[in-house]
Amino acid sequence: MVGIMEFFSAPGFHKPFQAKAFQAHWIVGVVYKLHSMTGTVLFFSSCLVFIKELMDDHIHCIQDGAGEDGGKITETAFNSYCYISSTFTLPNPKARAAMDLARGRGTYPGVGPSNSNDYHSGTFHNYYQWVPYLLFIQSLSFFAPLMIHRFIQDGRVQRVIQDLHNIVAYSETRDDMYGDIWVFFRDWYCHQTWWAIKLVMVDSLNLINILCNIFFVDWYLGHNFLLFGARSIRAMASNNDFAPDPFDDIFPKMTKCSLFTFGPSGTVQNHDALCIMSANVLNEKIYFVVWFLFLFLSVFTLIHHTIAFIIMSSRSIRNSFICLYISPERKDQKKKLKKILEMTQFGDWMMLYMLAKNTDRVIFGQIVENLKYPDYHHSLEELDEENQKILESRNYKTANQVYADMKKNYFSLHYTGDPNIATQYTTRVPASFTQDMSAAVAAAVATVVANLPAALATDTQVRPGPPLGLVHGR
Repeated sequence: MVGIMEFFSAPGFHKPFQAKAFQAHWIVGVVYKLHSMTGTVLFFSSCLVFIKELMDDHIHCIQDGAGEDGGKITETAFNSYCYISSTFTLPNPKARAAMDLARGRGTYPGVGPSNSNDYHSGTFHNYYQWVPYLLFIQSLSFFAPLMIHRFIQDGRVQRVIQDLHNIVAYSETRDDMYGDIWVFFRDWYCHQTWWAIKLVMVDSLNLINILCNIFFVDWYLGHNFLLFGARSIRAMASNNDFAPDPFDDIFPKMTKCSLFTFGPSGTVQNHDALCIMSANVLNEKIYFVVWFLFLFLSVFTLIHHTIAFIIMSSRSIRNSFICLYISPERKDQKKKLKKILEMTQFGDWMMLYMLAKNTDRVIFGQIVENLKYPDYHHSLEELDEENQKILESRNYKTANQVYADMKKNYFSLHYTGDPNIATQYTTRVPASFTQDMSAAVAAAVATVVANLPAALATDTQVRPGPPLGLVHGR
């Protein structure tokens, strides 16, 4: 027994485990995956119908006197003619056809004695010639949105989070990798909006595609597809063998075919045949499955796009939604993420959302923790205006009052925020503080601001918490 186990443990029977680099599996959402699966089903259905046609097992017509002798039409020629020119069924009411069949006076619904008027008013069926080709084209349409999405996305998310996985040996430290992600966001802050809008527009193609496919198939099958599945289930549940069958309405198994030729004296001769449509045995089952597949896919896609529209149309909702990807205990990370999103645009939210979907909560939280706040000059001008409003509302009279609030803000920025922003604070705030002040107070404020770094060097008490007083751009 031990020898057998050692034999099957040989390297030839198994491959040693190798850790693979992290791959982003949710660049596209579940809607894209379901549409791709539907395209795969349609593709294989098309292949089945193609194989059946290549086997020459799609139509067989029966006629009296068919043979190889002179003046007679061969079976192969008749089959080819009926397949190309289309067959037809009689316009008898289905209830009457079912009653005739029950009483033994009929052969099959839509098939029976006919005259010239019945030929011109009959229902012609020629769709079966195009079924494999249309199924193939439909399968391509379900893959098209995914291909366009990948082209527009251009591997941006994969490049940002490459090798960011716990089991992969890092070529650089974890902090360096998070730092690279921060550098990416620093370079792309507020410059990804058009990229995100294009992705949303491509997402809407999924809904448009499924609706177009439903109405196209309904038109192609003579406006009998929309209720095909429901009618079929109702007919199968009725347990009435002689009730009209929706399968026979759309995919008749027996049809009529008439071939008109000229006799020896020039008289028009009608060659009538009963054609067995074996291809429809497969077609009805394919479209029965397709009906339920389209129904589920259209409802799911519509619900998904409705929810996505609600989330993306409101900044507060989408900011709260992405915070769900952070561990509930890390309220500090959620607060920082919301503040960053308030200072950025929709494209940055989309990029962070994709990172959140393709990483676990711990890694995404670390990404957020290593992000820095955007640093733009136009934001600094807004900062001056806000500080001026606060200054006017407080009605400062002396430099000591100014110094008290400024020191609290400056120390808090240094200890709990980014020292670079603290330095920025000392260079930008005086412009708003000294506005509309007396010359003496303004000069005192300038002196206080210049001494803030020195005051920080001598301060030994760590002051946690947010700044108290003035707006500081966080």
